[in-house]
Amino acid sequence: MGIWDLFSNRNKPLPEVYQYDEMPPALRVQVVHILQETAGAGWDGWGGWDRIARIIAKEHGLLHLPFSPSELEPDPPRDTLNYVLSADLPLVLDTLEVSFRVFGRDSSIFQKRVADGIAELNARFRQQGFGFEYVEGRILRIDSQLLHADVVLPALSLLSVKGFEGANAEFLAAHEHFRHGRVEAAMTEACKAFESTMKVICISLGHAAEARATAWPLIQKMIELGVVKGYSEEQLQNVAKCLLGVATVRNKDSGHGSGAEPRDLSPHYAAYALHLAASNIVFLVEGYKALEGSA
Repeated sequence: MGIWDLFSNRNKPLPEVYQYDEMPPALRVQVVHILQETAGAGWDGWGGWDRIARIIAKEHGLLHLPFSPSELEPDPPRDTLNYVLSADLPLVLDTLEVSFRVFGRDSSIFQKRVADGIAELNARFRQQGFGFEYVEGRILRIDSQLLHADVVLPALSLLSVKGFEGANAEFLAAHEHFRHGRVEAAMTEACKAFESTMKVICISLGHAAEARATAWPLIQKMIELGVVKGYSEEQLQNVAKCLLGVATVRNKDSGHGSGAEPRDLSPHYAAYALHLAASNIVFLVEGYKALEGSA
């Protein structure tokens, strides 16, 4: 398992932009190999492929996954892998989510093999310029590899600890909406994750946070509690304005009714909200950890 250091791989230029609308045929084939290698020989004796096929069929409203008329009856491993080769992109991404979630929960599969499979899957995605990544049980859309690696992944890591479950769920929901093109919903969930993070920090530091508290008073509370530190009142206000950016985007463009004219927001608005929320979350949680460490 893994990517071989072949001449064609070393000399193939990396794509300058990500693609989101279709998975290249060669990548589909590579994904099939990765699934087979992760499952390993004999895994279906535990009914693993059957579980995957049943979950996917049920969620997609099918009695069973499609199979060739020349075949006499369904065959879960064959039909699941053929589905990866032929189904529309959203259905393929669903199949990958289900497969690796089942792999990860099955004690008959070595966890290292699952981790290696996920690592290769993400490496193949990057190699092919395919703008998605498998993280924490979900396929996430990525727009800037630098922002994704330096901002989004650290935010997900920080929110995965105990106490931040609500904010983590909202941040993942924002990515899910973004992946499906639901721009306003993505922006709203990103801001909710940002606000929820501040509420959790308030509570953890022994200060009550109103359930309906909005971003601005929460930011002021971060300053009062010392989570956000600076050298002057003016600098603190500038930090506050920066932190308020994601809430402002949400309020102006997605937090209220569209009125008589429906809005058609570009996806880059959602990408901005996601990246700004992620950088704010990392900044605040790291500030909270530093404050706790100095106590």
